[in-house]
Amino acid sequence: LKFDRLINKSLLVRTCGVLNTKRVIQTFFSRVTSLRSRFKYILESIQFLHSIGIAHLDLKRDNLISDSAGRIRVIDFGASLALTGEHEMFFKQVCEKMKKSKKSDFTDKFKHGLLMKIAVHTPGYVSPEFQLCTDILGNKHLNKDTASKKISKKSNVKLSKSDSDFFKSVIKQKKQFLLDMFCGLNDKPPALFLSDVYSLGTVFKKIAKDGNVKNTQLNSLIKLMREPVYTKRITISECLEHPFFKSN
Repeated sequence: LKFDRLINKSLLVRTCGVLNTKRVIQTFFSRVTSLRSRFKYILESIQFLHSIGIAHLDLKRDNLISDSAGRIRVIDFGASLALTGEHEMFFKQVCEKMKKSKKSDFTDKFKHGLLMKIAVHTPGYVSPEFQLCTDILGNKHLNKDTASKKISKKSNVKLSKSDSDFFKSVIKQKKQFLLDMFCGLNDKPPALFLSDVYSLGTVFKKIAKDGNVKNTQLNSLIKLMREPVYTKRITISECLEHPFFKSN
C-alpha cells in the first residue's frame, strides 16, 4: 500500500491522551475558541447519551480522551446506567416497586441491590446528590452536619446554609429523593442525568485552569453546571444554549 501522508509520530504521541495531560491541554484547550468548540462537542456527546436514556455517572478527565486531531471521545462506561429508553427494564421494574411501596423507606435488601448499581464514583467529580444517594442506600447515619461535611469534601464544593438546608430536607424525604434520582418526578427525567452535568462542570473548570483560559462567560457556565442543589442546576440542553457558546 502507498500512503500519501507520513504520520508525525512525535506529534501523535504528544497530543493523544486523556484530558489531564499537559501537552493535550496546551495543544487543544489553551485558547477560548478551540476550548469552546471542544466543550460543545463533549456536551453534545453527553446530550446524545441522555437522549437514549444513558447516564454516564463517572465523567472525569481520565474518561475523556483526545486523538492527535483534537477529537474527543468519552470512554469507560463501567458505571453508566440505562435509566430510560429501550434498555431500561431493570429501572422500570424498580421504579414501579418504589412507587407502589406504602412505606416511607425501603428494606435494606432493596437498597443494597440498588446501591450495587451506583457503587462507583470519583471523589472530586461526584455530584452532591449522587454522593448523598450512595450514603442513603448504604444506610449511613446521616444528619445535617455529617451530610453537608461529606458532600463538601467528596464533591469539592462549598455549601451555603440554604444548600445544607436543602440536603437536610432531602434526608427527611428519602423515598421521594430516590424516586427523583432514578425514576423522575412530575414528568421530569431521572435527576441522575444532572449528575453528569455537575461532573462535566468540574472537568471544564479543571481544564480551563490548566489551560490558563480566563473567560467570564465560561466561568458563568461552570458555576451553573456546578450548582450544588440539583433542582436548580442547568440541564445539558441549557448548557448548550449558554451565551458562552453563542460568542464568536
